[in-house]
Amino acid sequence: MSRQRVRRLCRRVILLFLAAAFTVALLQLWAHRTPSFFPDYPREDLSAVLAKATLSPADYALLLAQTGLGKPAVDLLRATDPAAIPARQEAFFTPRKVDCMVLFPPFIREDHMKDPETGTPFFGPLPAALREGDLLLTLDTHALGWRHGHAGIVVDAREGIVLEAVGVGTTAILRPLDHWREYRSYMVFRYSGSGELAGNAAEYARDRLAGRPYTLFSGLRGDKFAPLEEVGAQCAYLVWYAYMAQGVDLDSDGGRLVTVYDLARSSQLELVELYGTDPEAWS
Repeated sequence: MSRQRVRRLCRRVILLFLAAAFTVALLQLWAHRTPSFFPDYPREDLSAVLAKATLSPADYALLLAQTGLGKPAVDLLRATDPAAIPARQEAFFTPRKVDCMVLFPPFIREDHMKDPETGTPFFGPLPAALREGDLLLTLDTHALGWRHGHAGIVVDAREGIVLEAVGVGTTAILRPLDHWREYRSYMVFRYSGSGELAGNAAEYARDRLAGRPYTLFSGLRGDKFAPLEEVGAQCAYLVWYAYMAQGVDLDSDGGRLVTVYDLARSSQLELVELYGTDPEAWS
């Protein structure tokens, strides 16, 4: 090969590399096209509301906007740990910055947090009011501009254990709850029907779905609710399958692909609490 052809080839390789890098950078900007949520309204004194014997719908709406706690979480904490509600308001209004980190190179990234002054990692509060069968959802995982998010199902609320399908090349595993504090935002949803059924879904997930291989396109081919021995699951499909095994379809749009958005928009779920995301968007 002549020296001139080698130069041309090198120029083409460099141009292709630069074009690919530019495209990836644009897609990352697209993933962050919407600013991270932080309350743009005043922090209010909640003492008068929390002193009431009975709360009105307006009171619950105020508490959600000020603390991220929905009615189920507010009722539980008022009965068991009232001081946790002002503490949650403090966490909800504490400044933080987004740290977009590489999760699986080169394209999959995840939004964590850092202290705006020191730049050190920043950790949010743990969910305050979990039950077996609750769904943990975040939209902070993204690839090539698409915020596909991540999902898990609580299988042991007392010990804080969640079943999650983590990524390609892995199997669904039981994980401690603590790592959810690292996300920029999360939401907790609860099945609005029978608590016994939710518990059964959690038990099924723990006993039957742990160890299932990760499959990116689960549900897209063949029977959407495939026999268990054929099931490979991405994170949202894994949660959906645990409830579908109890006869409850949490896929809000009924499509072949189950996403975190589909679960979050299900009419059969109620919001328990959230952190780092707009209460008005999900209440």
